[in-house]
Formats: sequence, structure tokens, C-alpha cells
Amino acid sequence: MSLVHIAFVDDEEALHTLVKIRFKKLIKSGQLESYHFLDGDECLNYLRENKDSLKIIILFSDISMPNMDGLTLAQYLHNEFPNIKVYIASALSDDHIKERATEAGALDFFSKPLDFDKIEEIITKFL
Repeated sequence: MSLVHIAFVDDEEALHTLVKIRFKKLIKSGQLESYHFLDGDECLNYLRENKDSLKIIILFSDISMPNMDGLTLAQYLHNEFPNIKVYIASALSDDHIKERATEAGALDFFSKPLDFDKIEEIITKFL
């Protein structure tokens, strides 16, 4: 059994609560460790400060957040932390946003509200 480290970056605190509830079983079983950030700045600062011991392999980020949006964060991650698999989410879902997410280095785009079954499929690939 492996341990998957996953991060969620979203300015909606309710999302973080939902994630912890939805994946409670995986977290309690020691298969999943989740990290939660309210904006891209907070996340990027954490990653830079912990780059030598960094374990995060999957990151889901909202696009629209204060301080640093998800697309900017994805670009930084693509350049500085290329091993982190980045997925972008937004309530706005059009081809232009999806294209921008891909250009920023995201592997996939999710419409909000998040499809937790799809997220679990991604997590399961790494277990």
C-alpha cells in the first residue's frame, strides 16, 4: 500500500471540508495525505519552503483565487516542480479556459462543482 500526497488549492474553505469528508476513509487508512491552501501564493510558498522534503504528487487548483490564480500557480509548478501532476478546476467552463489550463501545464480541467469520483479515480492510479 502506498501513500499518495495530494494538495487542494481553493479559496472556498467549504471545499476543503468536503474533501476531508469525502476522502476520510483513505486518509484514516494511511493511503492519502491531503494538504490544503487558500490561494496560489500560500501553496507556492509552502512548496518552495519544503522542496527538499516535498511529497505532494497531485495538485488540484481552482482558477479564480485572490493573490495568485490557479493558472499562474500551474505555470510556476510546471517550471519549478515538474513532477507534481496539476489539475485545474473552475466554475467557468469554456474551451478558452481549458486551453489556457493546458498551456499552463495542467494535465486536465475540471468543471465545478468538483466530481469527487473522478478525483478518486486519479488518486487510485497512484495507490
